Amino acid sequence: MSTQEQYPTLSSNQKILLVTAKRVGDALFLTPAIKLLKQSLPATQLDVLALGKSAADVFEHNPMVNRIFLTKNKKTIKKIANQYSLVINLMHEMQVYLTDLSAPVVSIGLPNQNLPRAEQVLDFILTLLENNNVPQKIDHEYNLYPQTHHVQNINTLLRRFDLDPSKHILIACQLGCHRVARRGWQFWRKKKDRHQHEKVWSIENYIELAKQLCESDQRIRLILTGAKQEKFLARLVQKDCPEVISFIGKTELLELTALMDQLQVLITHDTGTLHIACARQRPIVALFGPTPVAFTGPYPMKPQYTVLQQDRMADITVTDVYQAVMEKLLLVN
Repeated sequence: MSTQEQYPTLSSNQKILLVTAKRVGDALFLTPAIKLLKQSLPATQLDVLALGKSAADVFEHNPMVNRIFLTKNKKTIKKIANQYSLVINLMHEMQVYLTDLSAPVVSIGLPNQNLPRAEQVLDFILTLLENNNVPQKIDHEYNLYPQTHHVQNINTLLRRFDLDPSKHILIACQLGCHRVARRGWQFWRKKKDRHQHEKVWSIENYIELAKQLCESDQRIRLILTGAKQEKFLARLVQKDCPEVISFIGKTELLELTALMDQLQVLITHDTGTLHIACARQRPIVALFGPTPVAFTGPYPMKPQYTVLQQDRMADITVTDVYQAVMEKLLLVN
């Protein structure tokens, strides 16, 4: 079946494979649509194919999902897909992995970068459902499901660093992004890379921000988050601000989700951590360069989300971010 010529009719009791994403943010964009599909066709078995470990972790413990497959191997994907009555590709970019399948495939089209990606996937699923059995109220929130042990692990980590959410103001900073995590210290070694990256605010700015925040209120505790490959960023900050605490490399995805519930503000770039915070509806200060906020910014937009955007990340000042954070603290305290 051509992926674009016609859409199949969805019905109950089907066994459907959902092709998802490689990374955290992209996977989270899909969770409202997956929930809508399951609510509309509760007897249908929904299995997920993730093409990256971090994306697979997003679907862990998700009650809408029956089984999670993790692979990028085309032969393995073909073998898996041919067990299903229908394959639905929710990310246009993943179409390259779905060639020569005997199972029928329907794929979402090219995304419009002027509209929220999550909203576009919801509209795609609504088209497939043809409004049959669709809930009167559609949930647009991202879905993550930390378990009791994830919460306990975070509480243990907080105690290890003498952090008490009832006494301290916990603010987290996500220093890097996917590209920084992937290339690690090699990315930061080249000055031109770290200053030209369209998503990353400078470490020098974070150091100055950390100093101002910690001086403004003795209750503030600044926590750094990120992947283990980004530990070198923590060392750069802690060299000038030893009071800053690093959780980089210490939390799995659902533990990071549990940590969000203890934060009063998250400062982040356009990266997966931003969307995890959205899933928990936490106060956010999001820093954007030229990447389209409408496409991958906080969703659904809420009063506690602030986006600071400039043509260049370097044009976002420390004063801008400091004031945005302090405004958030006034709202939550």
